[in-house]
Amino acid sequence: ESEFLEADFIVDDKIEKLEEDEDDDLTEDSCISEEREMIYDGYKRKTVEFWKSAKKGRYSFPTAKQKFKKLKSMRQLYRWKHYIQKGGTSRKKKLHISEYVLQNFKETNDEKRIIHDLDLRRWALEAKAQIDLPSFKASATWILNFTRKHRIMSRKITKFVNRSATRDKEQLQPACQEFISIRTIEIASLRGIERSEWKFRTTCRRSLFRPANVFVAASKSGKLTTQHFQSWFTNVFVSATGSFSVLLLDSWSGHCPTNLQEFMPKER
Repeated sequence: ESEFLEADFIVDDKIEKLEEDEDDDLTEDSCISEEREMIYDGYKRKTVEFWKSAKKGRYSFPTAKQKFKKLKSMRQLYRWKHYIQKGGTSRKKKLHISEYVLQNFKETNDEKRIIHDLDLRRWALEAKAQIDLPSFKASATWILNFTRKHRIMSRKITKFVNRSATRDKEQLQPACQEFISIRTIEIASLRGIERSEWKFRTTCRRSLFRPANVFVAASKSGKLTTQHFQSWFTNVFVSATGSFSVLLLDSWSGHCPTNLQEFMPKER
């Protein structure tokens, strides 16, 4: 089933018409065998039609060969006749199916619609219904070879966007722009805020509840540093304890007694 994927598409309308003039030189290179020689469908059809167009029965093989130089044997002529009646070889039919599926894939992809493997199989079976190829099943192997041949990648869908979400996005965009324009502050207003900031801080200090037994200190990282510990030792521990008090310290270098010795009052 994957044999046709290795071949290039052949478009009949791009093939130059072969003239039927007896003077045409249709002789092929003798080094090219009958199996390797590329003979198009139009040439085969014209040969068979001429062979069957005699007034009484059919033309003889020498007469047909004289007009169509690519004809090699009577057996080949019967094979072409069977090919025309059958509608083409299996390889040609598989090429037609592949081209049909690829065309539908491109059209659906241009419309930004989701495409699954079942869609590829459905299109392949639709093309099969147009031709006579009972052996074609559009199996998973054929779909895999088709996607590899045309470099079609499978992508996982992580989010579905429905029509309402798209409509809400269109309505949300103007609202966002309006909100940004309202919140935008000019330089003059910014200067006014900077000047009035000290009043805000003064108001907080005047109205904020400050208990006597709570010591508050600011920190950039939110962690205890040596400076914080020294400040706590001086402002909290020394002032709240007597001469006969014991402080149990951790092994951290910031808690070493040598670092706190300079902050110890002389009377202690």
